Amino acid sequence: MLGPRLPGQEEDPEFRAAFTAGLDAMAEIGGNQFQRAARAKRALEHFDRAVDLIGRLPASNRLRAEFFIAVRRAEVHGHLADQETHLPERDRLRRLTVDTALAARQWGVDRGVYEATYYRSVLLILLSRNMDELEFAALLAESVGEGESDGDYLRGDDSQELLTQWMGTDTSYKWYLRLLRAQVQLTQQPAWAVIELRELGVALDQQGAAMAGLRDECYSRLAWHFIELRDFERAQVFLDVLNPEDSRYPRALIDYKRGEFLFASQEAEVLCREDPGDPKNFLLLANALEGRGLEARDLGEASEADRLYKLALRSYGDAEATYRRSTLERRDLRVLVGALNGIGDCHLGLGDLDSAEQAYVRTKTELEAGVDLWTTRAELAETLKDLGRLAERRGDSTEALGHFDAALRQVESVRAEIPLDALGIAWLEPSLTEAVDGVLRLGLDGEVSGPTVLATVDRMKARGLLDWMSNPPSPQRIDSYRASLRALTRADSAAETKTSSLTLERLRSSAQSQREQVPTLSETALSELLEYHPESVFLSYWTGKSQDRQRYYLVAAWERRGFSVYDLGSAIDGRSLYRSAVEAVAGDDGSDPWTVLDSVSSFFVPSEVSSWIAASDQVVVCLDPDVGGLPFEALRIRGRPVGVSKVVYRAPSLTVWAQLQSRRSAGSSEGRALILDSVELPDVDRDLHKLSELTYSSAEGDGVASSYRASTRLQTQDATFAGLSQALGDVGSHGLLHISCHAVNHARIPSASLLMLSDGPLDMGALATLPMRDMTVVFSSCMSAGSARAGGEGIKGLLWGPFGAGARSVVASHWQMNQQSTMDLMGQFHHHLAAGVGEGEAMRRARQTLAAASNYAHPHYWAGFGVYAAPAGEPSPWIPGGTWPYLLMLVGAGVLVILGLRRR
Repeated sequence: MLGPRLPGQEEDPEFRAAFTAGLDAMAEIGGNQFQRAARAKRALEHFDRAVDLIGRLPASNRLRAEFFIAVRRAEVHGHLADQETHLPERDRLRRLTVDTALAARQWGVDRGVYEATYYRSVLLILLSRNMDELEFAALLAESVGEGESDGDYLRGDDSQELLTQWMGTDTSYKWYLRLLRAQVQLTQQPAWAVIELRELGVALDQQGAAMAGLRDECYSRLAWHFIELRDFERAQVFLDVLNPEDSRYPRALIDYKRGEFLFASQEAEVLCREDPGDPKNFLLLANALEGRGLEARDLGEASEADRLYKLALRSYGDAEATYRRSTLERRDLRVLVGALNGIGDCHLGLGDLDSAEQAYVRTKTELEAGVDLWTTRAELAETLKDLGRLAERRGDSTEALGHFDAALRQVESVRAEIPLDALGIAWLEPSLTEAVDGVLRLGLDGEVSGPTVLATVDRMKARGLLDWMSNPPSPQRIDSYRASLRALTRADSAAETKTSSLTLERLRSSAQSQREQVPTLSETALSELLEYHPESVFLSYWTGKSQDRQRYYLVAAWERRGFSVYDLGSAIDGRSLYRSAVEAVAGDDGSDPWTVLDSVSSFFVPSEVSSWIAASDQVVVCLDPDVGGLPFEALRIRGRPVGVSKVVYRAPSLTVWAQLQSRRSAGSSEGRALILDSVELPDVDRDLHKLSELTYSSAEGDGVASSYRASTRLQTQDATFAGLSQALGDVGSHGLLHISCHAVNHARIPSASLLMLSDGPLDMGALATLPMRDMTVVFSSCMSAGSARAGGEGIKGLLWGPFGAGARSVVASHWQMNQQSTMDLMGQFHHHLAAGVGEGEAMRRARQTLAAASNYAHPHYWAGFGVYAAPAGEPSPWIPGGTWPYLLMLVGAGVLVILGLRRR
């Protein structure tokens, strides 16, 4: 299909013949370089002849006819550029195409004939395929005609109507227009755009080899979209569809962004050798080398760090130089500003402050003069943060704080434009957290107040979860979603994995929605929160930097004592202690864990904070994801484990904790509990994940049921997602959900952590669709409190499901649990909870009972479950039922001495 006829074709046969001859010659462009040039020249001559004959047309048609022919001229140059293999010549032809197309566009705008649907679409397709991406984005935002932009046109009904007319044809413009419409919508209607790109990729795949390049472009755009959002799992789905050689760069980039600097630098070196004309390869190499330099500095290897900084500096220079002489198709402003900013970072690392300032100022100038997109604003936030580091290094705390605050405000503006999908996209480049590090350092020096420091730390914690909680997702076609999830977990070949991954991705995309992003608590609100809980000590941990070296920080707050900021020490030492604590507690190997735990306690709990905790009633702890599995409840304060002597609440952030407090216990529950236990796993799931029998699951369910006035049991073949959904369907009928089953981590699942039910796995996205408003949810499963990092903002896992569904509290585990001790711990917990005690106090009493028993004295048995909740504003409404099975437990802890311990 070559488009509609020109106005006036019927009126003048000679004009029609010239124009048609031009179209025919353009359609024949192909062959070798000389043949292509000759056919293009012939097409342009025919179009020139048609222009000469325009005067024969009716006056009302002449302007449109001239505009249409101008578009066809640009199209001729575009055909030549698409078929050219010699890079310099292709770049020249692309520039010629852009210049010709822009001239045609301006001519049409000036004469009021730019509204024509077909030719406007062709013109925009030509420009999108030949312009720099950022320049094209700026072009789309320009106002043309009566205030409408080209972006508005592509998003509007006119382009959709044209696309509908094209759907029965085989024109390549149909596919290009679909791709362009989806590309434009990625920033404004990302949910629709992701679905459209995904479906377009499938449709193009069915067209065969002729459309393979455009299909790969669809999948590549999707991969880059998710890489920019730091959702690497979803990016990987689309990268796996592409040719490994074609996707080498984005895979190496993901390695870099995940902190695997050595591997990323090795891959980047290969890319630089294979394609030395691409500036982004040198930028990736420089980024990775700088990352290795930071690691060396962190290890105290100053000379090695300086060597790596100098190598990175050279590669940043190569990236800038290559950018300035690169071809049009390889020029991306983000590469240039990334190189300039990196040059500043290396000079700062080497102590050359004046050179660092020059580089940062150049970066800021380039960004402010460039295209205003969220990706460039993110780069500006990076530069503002670095200017803060520079000012701090020079001793100007006021200027430093101003730059850090400006960087964080810039981050907020970026977050406001980023889409949130059904599984909670959370975006934050880890390097931007260095603005928080800077405020922490200023707080240590007394230059910033405690409330400011705490509010700054909290604004960068668990933002994805906070957004998700306030705007719960509503996935559609849940049966299909669950089926594809099950297929993915059971895939045993690369082909099956690829197919089921794409299917699951399509269903995830269909469940997306644009949701409001919720701000964190202000300094005033945080102070009020502390005043409202004078009995609570609040601890917020943070993994950051002291200019160059990784450190652990703590912001402690107590209404009676105020605020304190601590530099706990080297992150290397902290991680070593963290690992030793987890090893000492997660497995009971018969050794004494307390020596190790006391060393860990002295690192993570400064003496002043230890005295605060000893004098308070409860602790609210917000652990950085880097140490999220820290057995805090097992740390001893004045000889007693915190989790036994104090009420301990865990929270991803204080803002999340405050939101949980606003939720109330389910007042209409009337003491009813929903219990899922005794799951009968399909053999394929049991064998795949090597899961053992849950020997004590049924007895655990019996114990939980006996604590409440009424309960609903889902067991064996009824322990399914469908059964759970149906039982919860009557909103408010249950106040508590207890799930006793296996939980596993699965690398290919977006949320990574899964509950294994009788009808297959259940992930956090499906959990969030269940009616759990104001409920308490207990995951009596292994590793249910942790999963994969979401961007730089925290852990994304099973916890997100109930919180997104409206639950007010979740109890979850941090390591592999013992089956028998879990049964006894849960029995004690529910006994106290049903009696009207809050979740935190109920768990403290349960831990206390088990810790007093000789066979459960080791913290492995009682410290593994964390309570993610806030104190309820009123007593729990659950009324004790038949509690006689627990009377013996209350007589003494000795009854808990039972043999035959098994792991869950």
